Amino acid sequence: MDATGEVGTLTERELYGPRGWSVRAGVWEVLAPFTMPRYVPWTAWEGAGEPPDEPGAAEAPAAVVAGAPTRDHVSWAGLDGAAAAELLDRLPSAQLLDRQNDAPELAAMLGAAAEHPGLVEVHGYGIGPQRCDERVTAEGLVVYAFADVVVSPHHGPGCRCGELWGLVGDVLGLDGELPDELHRIRPPWAPHREGWWLWWD
Repeated sequence: MDATGEVGTLTERELYGPRGWSVRAGVWEVLAPFTMPRYVPWTAWEGAGEPPDEPGAAEAPAAVVAGAPTRDHVSWAGLDGAAAAELLDRLPSAQLLDRQNDAPELAAMLGAAAEHPGLVEVHGYGIGPQRCDERVTAEGLVVYAFADVVVSPHHGPGCRCGELWGLVGDVLGLDGELPDELHRIRPPWAPHREGWWLWWD
């Protein structure tokens, strides 16, 4: 079956719709800019055939071409408010209830970015129609606020990570457990800015 879902058993319902629903809904068109190496440099050699330190290694082909993913797992990051609002309109209601283990629901994280443009960005991954678990999953956020809260690198005694997550959750209307990673970051797509990286395993 090709990436558009036009070949194969279209009547078979998967997680959130017939195979290829994410392509037909235009989901990958929204995600495409945020799958570029500027946003996810750690995936620049996925599928390129050689590790980046090998002679002749080349960057991987684009993760999204003509509105469809070129591989079954595609990372994305730095998703801004406008793109988040687009996804809220395009994703099925059942898909918006998706959550990465103890993270907030997808709808809540996209909503936080859409309602707080410039303050919140979302990162995660998409599973293409090459697999039966086709979906969009948000793994975390970058939040450009609360710079005065001190979080220790290893979250030892006196670390205020719980307080910080409480603030983020209250202001952005998010539930979920304490993120597995919570630290300061200058993201590769905005190295002039510093924010909090929140990630749920």
